[in-house]
Amino acid sequence: MKLYQMAVLVGGTTFLLWSEMVTAEPWDSSCRSQISDLESTIGDALRAQQEVADAYEEYEQKREDLRSCLLFPDIYDLFRDGCSSYRWDTETARNELQGAMDTFYRHLRTLVDGVNFTTRACR
Repeated sequence: MKLYQMAVLVGGTTFLLWSEMVTAEPWDSSCRSQISDLESTIGDALRAQQEVADAYEEYEQKREDLRSCLLFPDIYDLFRDGCSSYRWDTETARNELQGAMDTFYRHLRTLVDGVNFTTRACR
């Protein structure tokens, strides 16, 4: 899933670049506070990124369960309802994944704004 991979790459790269910048520069006390806030924002983005990864794994598992039910209904479709419970579980997992991705992108936008603000303020 390309969108998921992009989220992981962007989140990790942003964290590494900013960490290097923070440890390399002698900031004054006003900038240290802004950097501390930014580090908190990075932590939020990383937690959101992990939630995307977890939601993606859950979604993939539910998709595989649905696929198994559709291929082998005699074994998996115990209610003989056309695998509707598996479909519902898959749709729920997809919605949770979308919510996790929306949250991650919101944190990523906040992080970018914070980096821009801190960069301008700490010159």
